[in-house]
Amino acid sequence: MMLMLSGCSGQPTVWDGVYTVEQAARGRSVYENHCTLCHDPDLAGLDGRLKGDRFIEDWREDNLSNLFIQIKRGMPAENPSSLTDSEYLEVLTYILQENGFPRGRAALKFETLESIAIVSRDGPKPLPKGAMIQTFGCLAREGAENWRLTNAADFKRGRNRQDLSAEELNRLDQQRRGSQTVALDIVLFRRFLGKGIDLANYEGRKVVITGRLETAEGRTSRVMLFTAQPMGSICDARS
Repeated sequence: MMLMLSGCSGQPTVWDGVYTVEQAARGRSVYENHCTLCHDPDLAGLDGRLKGDRFIEDWREDNLSNLFIQIKRGMPAENPSSLTDSEYLEVLTYILQENGFPRGRAALKFETLESIAIVSRDGPKPLPKGAMIQTFGCLAREGAENWRLTNAADFKRGRNRQDLSAEELNRLDQQRRGSQTVALDIVLFRRFLGKGIDLANYEGRKVVITGRLETAEGRTSRVMLFTAQPMGSICDARS
């Protein structure tokens, strides 16, 4: 099985020395003051969500911007988003250090977070079953009740279930079409998540989706649909 991923090839990764030892030292102090109650002094709390195999499996094939956002939104648990952005950035560098990613000479900066990929030591891998993904493609009906995306783009992590902005949709709309076929499991979407949305209104249009990856074989996969948002373009023979 090989499911191609976007956003990792040719870009810097956490193995390139993207933070300084001084940043990580300050991050350790912030962590010890605000994070040990849940995550323990050694970062092993909550089943190791911040360190080791669990951390890598949860965050590989993503980028540091999304990790930063998750840390800021969720921590400290009793008062999320209560620290300064600089403190959250320093905690992030401490987490990188404790996971064995090398330090470098230049400090990690906010403007570079999105460009830095999180990958395991042996490089990018297919996303695991159960991962939340985002992709876009042409929405097509199969029979009376089944839906799929054709010419779908390579998957990326899709942690955000909120609607994309007009600018984000336009940026996706300008990207090249993909070659994947994605069968959509719409049971949960129809009953709970997509209330008020009729997929028939999007038929024949480019649509961006998020969902949970159920299976992937070659260029064909199945995704449990969580969100669906139409883009600007109508699909044609080349879409």
